[in-house]
Amino acid sequence: MEDRVGYSLPPSLCQSRPWLMISHGQDAQRQTFFDISKNYYYSKIIPELCDKGICRSCSSYGWLVLRDYTSHDCSLLNLVSMEMIELPPIEYSTSEYCIL
Repeated sequence: MEDRVGYSLPPSLCQSRPWLMISHGQDAQRQTFFDISKNYYYSKIIPELCDKGICRSCSSYGWLVLRDYTSHDCSLLNLVSMEMIELPPIEYSTSEYCIL
């Protein structure tokens, strides 16, 4: 992982605890992570999550399925390694879709 300042990285997600993440602000640029086991929150600005919605997650491995609000492109993001994988375009006729 390249050198990044702390506010642009998620909190350490390696611990086995449930996390709640909420994107908010203009273009969903800010993310707040709630550590419900400690009743504490971390506020971050993670560029990879800006203007994207979370479709699904595989929390035990740190992967999120993201959908860009503007282009509707989908990608995978690993919050542990910050690796991002762009997915092929998904053609659909409505806003409802299924990701397995």
